[in-house]
Amino acid sequence: MANRTKVMGWKDNEVVVGTGASAVTYDDIKQGSTNLDREEGQKEEALIESGAAEGVYKAPDRYILSFDRRVDTTETVTPGFHDSNETVAVKPKKAGARTVTLTGCSCDISVKYDSTDGVVAHYEYKTKGAVDTDGNLTDISVGSVPASAT
Repeated sequence: MANRTKVMGWKDNEVVVGTGASAVTYDDIKQGSTNLDREEGQKEEALIESGAAEGVYKAPDRYILSFDRRVDTTETVTPGFHDSNETVAVKPKKAGARTVTLTGCSCDISVKYDSTDGVVAHYEYKTKGAVDTDGNLTDISVGSVPASAT
């Protein structure tokens, strides 16, 4: 089983799903609920008959962006797993804060009721661990909000 560790989180942000004209911006994110986690890739060892390790293979890490949204009473949310190959980006509202963009993601949506916030949709976007020929991850990029953005 893979380890999952928190990489970073955001307090006040927007999340953009998709690219270009079809992109959807969510600005109703529950404050403090946006997190980026890392799921460590599985290690597999090739053993020879004596039990000694002959070789080790480590699958690429995968990243999970999760956040909660307050759902309006007129909005329809479809819970469940969606292998939609989406691009999702976190856009913090504070200058200098870290942005992150994940590409080729699947999405898992669940809905819960919170007595403070009403109906809340929980989103988890997970990368597939895509790598280039050198073994570098290609489905995550990290940047920062420029100072002129505020």
